[in-house]
Amino acid sequence: MMTPDQDCSGTTIKTDDGNGTATATVPAAPLVNPFALFRQRNQSGGFFKGPLIKCEHTSGEHFRVRGETKTLIKPGERFKVNPHELTDTWTKWINGKAVERRTYRAINGEMAPTREELGDLDESEWPTKGSKPKDPWQRQVYLPMKGDDDEICAFVASGQVAISEIGELVGMYGETDRGGKFPVIELDSRSFESSRGSLIYVPVFRLVDWEFWDGTPAPPVELVPAPSAPPPAITAKVTDNNDTNAPPKALAKPQKKRDSGRDDLDDTIPF
Repeated sequence: MMTPDQDCSGTTIKTDDGNGTATATVPAAPLVNPFALFRQRNQSGGFFKGPLIKCEHTSGEHFRVRGETKTLIKPGERFKVNPHELTDTWTKWINGKAVERRTYRAINGEMAPTREELGDLDESEWPTKGSKPKDPWQRQVYLPMKGDDDEICAFVASGQVAISEIGELVGMYGETDRGGKFPVIELDSRSFESSRGSLIYVPVFRLVDWEFWDGTPAPPVELVPAPSAPPPAITAKVTDNNDTNAPPKALAKPQKKRDSGRDDLDDTIPF
């Protein structure tokens, strides 16, 4: 019930500063739809609800994935890419459940921390996968795209090579002024031989054109403050255990006889 000192515009507070009574009005909280608020507070784990695009590391084929359904993306299919919505994530998994998720928007200048900054570095406390410790933290990068059918999807990458390919594409976009147009790409792949003698396929984004995302120019990208210091050097031990969430080795591009791990592009979203 509204008291005499309240109205719909806020709450009136009376104070005595020694020279008499003063009043101040505290703005009321914005009104929201209660059912929309309930949905916001009780969302499921995944923040991206659309289909995902993944590169199969054993064949180099790309698939559009909707739940358990996979649809092959044919050579020559084109996708508009929206770097403005690029999202970087770190997720911590305990007993197969996501217990913590951190998200970072590149356009806001939010850069994901290095693995070391997240803590949980004692491998003796990690869960095991088979007989080997499995890092509880998993990094995944989502790059929104839109095909000729105008369905919004996202290329998702967890391997360092795939993430670096995304970095090359969005970095090129950031250095190029195309009047609000976004890159248009075709999906391709390249391969290299692992130390075990098997071929590992990684994605390639081939730039073919520039287009508006929705028919209108995108707003210009605002500059953000440069980091005050470079990221800390990687000091944690890196073992060749097929764990793509371990601290990444320096890798400019795939090279022969270099094993980036069989799971480099195994970007399964377990939520």
